[in-house]
Amino acid sequence: MRNLQLVESMLVIPEQSIANSQIMLGIKPIVSAVAVAMLSMGAAQAQASPYPICGSVSDSQTTTHQVTSSCTVTSGGAIDVIGDNAVLVYSGNENSTSITNSGQITGTTGIYVEDTSPGYSTTVYNTGTIAGTSYAVNRAVGESAQDISIYNSEGGQIIGNIVATDIVNYDSGTVTLKSNVDLNDIRNSGGSASARLSRDFYGESGSTLRIAIVSTSGEMDYSYLQAANASLDGNTTLDVDVKSSSGLSLGQEFYVIRAPGMTDLFDQVTDNSAMFNFEQRLNTSTGLDGGIYIDSVRALSAFQASGKNAGSALDSGAPGLAGVVTALGQLSTTQQVSDGVSQTEPLSGVSQATGNALQGSNRVIQARQEGQNGRSSGDDLMTDKHAWVKPFGSWTNQDDHKGVSGYEASSYGIVVGADAEVSDASRFGIAFAYANSNVDSNSSVAPQSADVNSYQLVAYGSHSLNESTDINFQADIGRHDNEGLRQIALMNTTAKSDYTSWSAHVGAGLSRTYTLTEQTTLTPAVRADYTRIRAQSYTETGAGALNLAVNSNDSEELILGLNGKLVHAFSDQSSFTAKLGVGYDVMDQDTSITSAFAGAPSASFVTAGLESSPWLVRGGVGFVNKVSDSVELSANYDVEVRQNFDNQTASVNLRWLF
Repeated sequence: MRNLQLVESMLVIPEQSIANSQIMLGIKPIVSAVAVAMLSMGAAQAQASPYPICGSVSDSQTTTHQVTSSCTVTSGGAIDVIGDNAVLVYSGNENSTSITNSGQITGTTGIYVEDTSPGYSTTVYNTGTIAGTSYAVNRAVGESAQDISIYNSEGGQIIGNIVATDIVNYDSGTVTLKSNVDLNDIRNSGGSASARLSRDFYGESGSTLRIAIVSTSGEMDYSYLQAANASLDGNTTLDVDVKSSSGLSLGQEFYVIRAPGMTDLFDQVTDNSAMFNFEQRLNTSTGLDGGIYIDSVRALSAFQASGKNAGSALDSGAPGLAGVVTALGQLSTTQQVSDGVSQTEPLSGVSQATGNALQGSNRVIQARQEGQNGRSSGDDLMTDKHAWVKPFGSWTNQDDHKGVSGYEASSYGIVVGADAEVSDASRFGIAFAYANSNVDSNSSVAPQSADVNSYQLVAYGSHSLNESTDINFQADIGRHDNEGLRQIALMNTTAKSDYTSWSAHVGAGLSRTYTLTEQTTLTPAVRADYTRIRAQSYTETGAGALNLAVNSNDSEELILGLNGKLVHAFSDQSSFTAKLGVGYDVMDQDTSITSAFAGAPSASFVTAGLESSPWLVRGGVGFVNKVSDSVELSANYDVEVRQNFDNQTASVNLRWLF
């Protein structure tokens, strides 16, 4: 009306100047029409917007929608805008608006109230999802910004930063103060965000407020809610997303609800950290310092999570292991903590793999002894002095057993030897064996590997008691150079070891040969073998606080065996051999390793090794062929089986008379 009066006043003509003029009588109606047109144009300019009006959305939309009065997004509807606001209350709208969402509103900002016209407000009713990679709800900055009241219920999700007036979160609603959230993993994805409310936050029964701790370096690195007033009903939840790189440790505090005079606490605080929980407390200070702090406390010890003695050492509180405990605290499940602890355990399976390589070379030599006095096909063709060479390969598979990871090992080596008659009934020989073994643990979460070079010096011989009964014996010592690796993904590092083991072995057997036919013989035998392996102490490098100082350790076995060998001669030049036997380790010794972390040298712990069955079964086949009067070539395949264990050995033997 003021505009109309202004137009009229600009065109007023004194009455005396128009006293006798009838044409001027029509001026005032024309002026009024012009004024109305000008007002209409101004209103149209204020309402102008490049965006479609949001009335009711029941399908999928990918452009920003403007709200002029009310906007409804149904359960089947979605406004999903990449890189922009999803819903906008446009500047100059000059009207109170309401937004009702049971579908999905997502964008850089879910809802943005740009209009700053005083006296108007925006109300948001949400039972669906409102999410922004930056803001879920935001408004233009300034004292004249519109009031925004948010009602989140019936499982509704509001995700992102929030700038508003009030929030009422109720009836299973969840407000997630996190940015850049993956909607397929709301709980564990995204960074920190905040809610800044000029008036009230109210959490009713069944509602959840979710926050993130991205870092412990400052207040901007975790989520918080700030309000003039805040109150909570019973059965409310604060859920904490602890990021793996947060550096969370015991006793740290986080000011997550900032509301003066607050007297309520959440009914429960949940989190995704296996080793840490959070305790909440009211800040009883006055003024703006009121609200809720949460403090990190221990939820689960490393030993409780893993059941491993290494966990007890990690729980010792040693300052040198603080970084390791912190890393474990970032893990979200008990299984992940257990896996992390298992990565800190010492190298295992090496002594067993070394023993298997020894047995491979020992079987090679025993086969040579059995053939010295005519008991192996073709041996009657050679007398006096012999030299021989035998390359071999051995493959071992040990299954996991009782929580201890097994391993796979492959060994390749060569044995060379020479022997001669020292009397009519006795022979004596010496041999040297070399083998390289590669050992890999079965574990994918705590990978270990070792490379072992073995050197063995052997003395062996036999004595005939009569034409069909023989005694054979063997004694050897060995040196084994071990290089090990333990991959520790928990700390993104690798522990390296380099140490020496020594072995000693003595064995003896008594056999008797029975002739079944002119071409076939059967030789039963009894045998005893004692083996001892001593691994020297060593200290790892490369893994900082998780480097292990490992004590020396011994492993022993005494195997009593009963074996049978069947030999069938196809001709004077070739024969076939089959062997089968059983053995029992009368010592049946459990292995263990004592070690300590470099970060806690006084907190030593014992790690149990693999338990092996004392019973074993051995078998094998072989073929012997006389190449010439002085040269013999043979091939053998042997296998040894225990519970959860098998070892296979293949060898080729070349022997010649000199």
